[in-house]
Amino acid sequence: MTYTIPKSLADKAATFPESSHGACRCTLVLRSGRHIPNVVLAWGSEILSVGGTPTSTFESLPFALSELVDVLQEQ
Repeated sequence: MTYTIPKSLADKAATFPESSHGACRCTLVLRSGRHIPNVVLAWGSEILSVGGTPTSTFESLPFALSELVDVLQEQ
């Protein structure tokens, strides 16, 4: 299953530096204020892993994509 963040957030994440070819590391911010760190996005939009766990192993993400309000660059 492919998990894609909203376009407005993907546009922001696409400006982050790559951590590997075509991928960046970021923190997702939920509407509740909760932060989801150590998220890897492909091309700034597709969630590849959360907390080091590939999304291919999730039946569903531990949060709803509709809850996303921001994306922060990780160092």
